[in-house]
Amino acid sequence: MLNKARSGLWRASIVLLSSLGLAIVGLGSTGASANHTTLNRICEPPTCVPNLKYGPAPEHELDAYPGAPGELAPIVVVVFGGGWVDGNRSVPADVAEDLAADGFAVFNIDYRLAIGPPGAAGAVDGVPMQTDDVALAVQWIIDHGADYNADVSHISLFGSSSGAQLAALAGQLINQKPGAAGTIRSVVELSGPMDFVTMVHPDGPGSLNPNINNGMPAYLGCAISRCTDAQLKEPSPLYNISSTNPAYMLVNGDAEIMPVQQATIFQDALVAAGVSSTLNIVTAADGPDAGTKHGLSLWRSNRTTQREIVAFLRTAGTPSPPNGAPTVTTRSPDADATGIAVAANVKATFSEPVTGVSKTTFTLRNAAGTTIPGAVSYNASTQLATLNPTASLSADTRYTVALTGGPNAIRDATGNQLASTSWTFLTGPRPAATTKSPTSGATAVSRTGNVSVTFNEAVAGVNASTFTLTSAAGTVAAVVTRNSTTNRWTLNPNATLAANTTYTVTLTGGPTAIRDLAGNPLVTTTWTFRTGA
Repeated sequence: MLNKARSGLWRASIVLLSSLGLAIVGLGSTGASANHTTLNRICEPPTCVPNLKYGPAPEHELDAYPGAPGELAPIVVVVFGGGWVDGNRSVPADVAEDLAADGFAVFNIDYRLAIGPPGAAGAVDGVPMQTDDVALAVQWIIDHGADYNADVSHISLFGSSSGAQLAALAGQLINQKPGAAGTIRSVVELSGPMDFVTMVHPDGPGSLNPNINNGMPAYLGCAISRCTDAQLKEPSPLYNISSTNPAYMLVNGDAEIMPVQQATIFQDALVAAGVSSTLNIVTAADGPDAGTKHGLSLWRSNRTTQREIVAFLRTAGTPSPPNGAPTVTTRSPDADATGIAVAANVKATFSEPVTGVSKTTFTLRNAAGTTIPGAVSYNASTQLATLNPTASLSADTRYTVALTGGPNAIRDATGNQLASTSWTFLTGPRPAATTKSPTSGATAVSRTGNVSVTFNEAVAGVNASTFTLTSAAGTVAAVVTRNSTTNRWTLNPNATLAANTTYTVTLTGGPTAIRDLAGNPLVTTTWTFRTGA
């Protein structure tokens, strides 16, 4: 990903949209529809509570994915995208499940849809109806969040495509209400339009984008050619920036159907106003065709993007702990550690003596969100808390550790509360090379032979850059292949090796180099051999 990336893709995006036969920004709609289908819904009890009413309209429903029992999990409100006139909460249901598995209390909402064309009988404008619905859902969550183990002091919004625009704007409008600053801590927007002025007039005043879909005029309540600047600016997050804005993460592909300038101009304006904002531009460097992905596909196709978003949602907008509040000074395993022994305990050291450390405030969960049973102890003299799982952890599994602060949770002797925190680690074992040919230290090795290595498990990331052969003369050009039925890999030099020469074999491990299928990296390994005459 690139921070603060710049690209001249505005006009190219217009051409791309035309070539794809899509309406502008591909916001998931080809016409106006107010139907909310419940097909393909994946909200299933007990991990998800479906069809909760947050308001009087038929569309005022949400699905709740509660936090773990005994905890107050940070909240993520998911806002679907469908060009303002189509879609429902089934669209991002898989993403809601992913976020719940990462330790969030997730509320996946529906909202009323706009109906066009503007001015026609039965037309319903999206402005301000849809952001009003998001705000109404947030208020319901604040009122009822404790019933779903949700921390109502830590609310973030997550939206994609048109839902990204609604989330970005709703976060601003909610926080601008009297006494409501800080209600929304952060917003993650994926591929959202942030400025309707430049969307409609891409070449300046007087120009008109010919590729606008039916959803945008229905949302704005005006035919595109007749929209005033005021009508375009009112729902544009770019023109609603203030000191009360939440923190933002803006995610956009550099070659997708949403022009990347929509993210970059909003980023520039936020930074200029002193609002915290993180800009992630996805490019081909993040994977084949990664920069062409739009909306939820940016999440679904890229684990790195997912982890960056999760880390942002956990920490962005978090107030600094008050003077004297306890903090976590050391963690074991460390955040994002890999290759952790399945028999390991989890430990945390605090900056001062604390109370309230228990099985409900110091927890360990697996990727499915299941709490791992174990004994929790606390040594007041060393300020060390230890969680000792009842049984060995599963191999090659990601676990989430959570420490919960609060007036009845972890706090110091004077009542200063720990800021709730969480982190993840991955159990091992790490992959290892079990057999090597030639063996380490071998001599009189055939100059026409291949180099091979067998791993103890299936691995990824083995290629000519991570499995190399070098001598004093430099790197040997070679082809690296895998035996299709084993974990054996072979390096076949393109030419006969030099006589009476020492060669070094290197296997490079790392999160993007040689690693097992769970993500545990190989410890970089080298050995040497010497050829014969």
